[in-house]
Amino acid sequence: AKCGGHLGHVFDDGPQPTGQRYCMNGVAMKFESDEGNPELAQQVEQRQNASPYRLDAMQVLPTVLFNGVMGGLFFQSFIARMETTGLGSPLDIFPLVPAVYF
Repeated sequence: AKCGGHLGHVFDDGPQPTGQRYCMNGVAMKFESDEGNPELAQQVEQRQNASPYRLDAMQVLPTVLFNGVMGGLFFQSFIARMETTGLGSPLDIFPLVPAVYF
C-alpha cells in the first residue's frame, strides 16, 4: 500500500503445499453491519450478485482473430494438400483436426 500499511504478516510455518501461513491484522479493518450503513450494504449486495466474468470486446477480439487465422491456415493447408496429392492415407486429413479446433 502507498501508506506503508498492510493486512498482516506471512509466516513460513504453515500447511503444505506452500508452507505459508497468513496472519490477518483485523485491527486494520473496519467492519460495519448492514444496518449501520445500508447504502454500503446495497453496493456490496449488487457486486456479489453481478457476474464476475464480464469481458470487453477488446479482451475477446484478439483471441477470436487469432483462432480464426490459425483455423484458416490449417484449412488452407488441407485444401492445398488435397489439390496436389489427394487423399492418400488417413493421416492426410490431420490438418483438419487443428482447423476444427481453432
